[in-house]
Parts: sequence; C-alpha cells; structure tokens
Amino acid sequence: VNNAACYRDEPARGTIVARLYRGRALWVIQVIDSNSQPPVAAAETPPDPDQLGGRGGFIMAAWMDAVRYRRTGARNVVTLAKRVDIGIR
Repeated sequence: VNNAACYRDEPARGTIVARLYRGRALWVIQVIDSNSQPPVAAAETPPDPDQLGGRGGFIMAAWMDAVRYRRTGARNVVTLAKRVDIGIR
C-alpha cells in the first residue's frame, strides 16, 4: 500500500483499495490502485545495498509464498499470499 500511495504518477488522484482474505491456512492480501504506471517486477537477486530503492518487491517475494502482479484495465493489482498455521480449528 505504501508504494501505491507514495510512488504514483499523480499522488492526489485515483484510488487505492486493500483487501484481506483470511482462511484457515492461507491469507491473501490484494492491493489495487488506479496508477497509470504498471508495477515493477521483483528482482530475483538482492538489490545493491547502496541503491536508493527497489527492495520492496524483493522482500515481498522472499517473505510471501506467492506474489502476483497484473494490470487490469487502468488498474494495477498486486496479490500476496501467505500460508499460515494459527491453530484455528
């Protein structure tokens, strides 16, 4: 959500929607924004430590079980999925 809000083409325009789907063993977070720029794919190798940005996608890909980026019309959709075991019976 932070990147969708801070790195938009026009920060004061458009919408950002965050959704959380919570199941017994899988949580899915979806961020949808109406930015005109498509999302940047995560790097497969760690970014240069001296580089100013570019760590978010790498960290998400390393921490989550699945990360998907897609463009739907004029909207970016980022979907993150994480398997969890919180003892719900």
